Amino acid sequence: MPSFKAPTGDTTASRIKTLVIHVERLHGRAEVDDFLAEVGIGRDLVVDETRPVSVAMWRKALEQFARRYGTTEIERTSPDVVHTGNLGPWIHVVRNADSVVDAYRLIEGGSTNLTTTTRIETVRSGDGFWVGRLHVLHDPSLERGGLLAAARRAELAAVPTLFGLPEADVRETASLERGDAYYEYEARWPDPRMSVTLRVLAVLVATSVFAGVGLAAFKVPGLMVMSLMGLVAGLLGLRLYEGERLRRIQVHSQSMRIRALERSLELQEAPDTRHALGDLDGQVIAGLYRLHARLGAGATGVIYEALRLSDRAPVAVKLLRAAVAEDTVAADRLRREAEALRLTWHPNVVELYDHGHLPDGSSYLVMELLRGETLAMRLSRQRRLSSAEMLPIVEQICEALSAMHAAGVIHRDLKPSNIYLCEKTDLRSSNNWIPRDPTAPRVKIFDFGIARVEWAETRITNMGTPLGTPGYMAPEQEAGETVDLRCDVYALGAVIYECLSGNPPPLRARALTEGGSSQPPRWQVQQTTGSTGPAPQVDERWRAIVDKAMSPKPDDRYQDARSVAAAVHALLSEPNPTEPTTAESDSGTIPKASRSA
Repeated sequence: MPSFKAPTGDTTASRIKTLVIHVERLHGRAEVDDFLAEVGIGRDLVVDETRPVSVAMWRKALEQFARRYGTTEIERTSPDVVHTGNLGPWIHVVRNADSVVDAYRLIEGGSTNLTTTTRIETVRSGDGFWVGRLHVLHDPSLERGGLLAAARRAELAAVPTLFGLPEADVRETASLERGDAYYEYEARWPDPRMSVTLRVLAVLVATSVFAGVGLAAFKVPGLMVMSLMGLVAGLLGLRLYEGERLRRIQVHSQSMRIRALERSLELQEAPDTRHALGDLDGQVIAGLYRLHARLGAGATGVIYEALRLSDRAPVAVKLLRAAVAEDTVAADRLRREAEALRLTWHPNVVELYDHGHLPDGSSYLVMELLRGETLAMRLSRQRRLSSAEMLPIVEQICEALSAMHAAGVIHRDLKPSNIYLCEKTDLRSSNNWIPRDPTAPRVKIFDFGIARVEWAETRITNMGTPLGTPGYMAPEQEAGETVDLRCDVYALGAVIYECLSGNPPPLRARALTEGGSSQPPRWQVQQTTGSTGPAPQVDERWRAIVDKAMSPKPDDRYQDARSVAAAVHALLSEPNPTEPTTAESDSGTIPKASRSA
């Protein structure tokens, strides 16, 4: 699997579209065409404001804009940042924020322009103010001249306008230009409620007016009554005034939500040739994950390397094609995989982060990104594994299967291509996992597409046809009968057999019992790649474990994965009938070092 590379210079076309809208609003369409020609881009680039563009291109557009209209004009583009046709990157904020402070905080974990190539965090906030710190993740040389910083100030100033308030006054209290390690911004905007001073003043004015009328009309006797009436009128008027301001803010906020929804639908319906070709590199899905390199593809879906925008962590995203998503069986398989992974948290099972549906009908899973290779890849390169290599792998598979079965999940498709051997440095998640053998690879089981979740069986399990991979399916699974956890025990035996012998298991499970020689054909062991001389024999104890695990009748097998693990652990303590020599360490017998471990 290719290593993950976080993007260092991509943002969205909305930042260039902001400049285009501003120029067209003030100078006309012809001026826009001249401006875009100088930048070297066409109008089609800014039709979809969520389209990824490089920060370098955005800077070039700012340079041309500043050359034409001056640098100070950049900070006057705030109204165009949240223009109705430019709301794409703000949809998450508009639809989820109930106040200006909420909106600023949502910027941290959303997919706005302020979190594509920078990381922003709230330092403090309160009524009418917000202070945030911004860390630059792209090439810092692009920050020279302050053009990008000026554009960000305009973006931050625009946030209160989403609620019908005036633009915020944004001050830059720290910056890279001054030698700081980050930018710090302070935004202040008028509170929709009157300040305490103004409230007191308004009440005093009302009281004074009424008192004056009372004194003039009724002399001293009416002064107290009219003063009290003035106080009540002042408080009531103040309440009505503030209530009306808050009502207008709510109406404006709801109006913006409707516009954001309409814009979201427009962007979904707009044709995108890159999507038709399956090229999603750079696209943001669910507003949370930016897709990058495609890791693999099948008939029903594609797996991408991706970046989680909230914390810039690398993840893997599995997408079910929109056309396939209409197939109830295919959709059930992805849903089943999500259910199985959600139920089975274990250090040796791939971790599920998120799952859901996209507006175009496609479904997605977000999982941890694994680095290393599958067991199938290892076997294709090495042909077979030694006993010493197998011990920690089988041990971890047994632990994973035990956790799965305890959660009511049966994998039903355990095979070398669904077993991942992670690089020793790949410890991003489940960091509390401590391997018994620190030199062994970390095992991860994945692909739960046909798993059986005991309490959530649906149409996928009742099709009357075998589900699984020939050679790894138990006889009852091949026959399409109801299976239990012992079918996974059978598959584990088939995996051990293939790893130790270098041969794939027979395509039909019942063929294992055929052949009457003392050395059945299935145990004709292949030599490891690069080795010479006669092929070694597999330790009789390993063969006994495999034969029991792959018994045709479920009652004759190990009854659970823990029993297999116990049998494997016994290999470490029982003396080997034939004491191995150094040359035999790779021959399927247990080395002395392993036995004493």
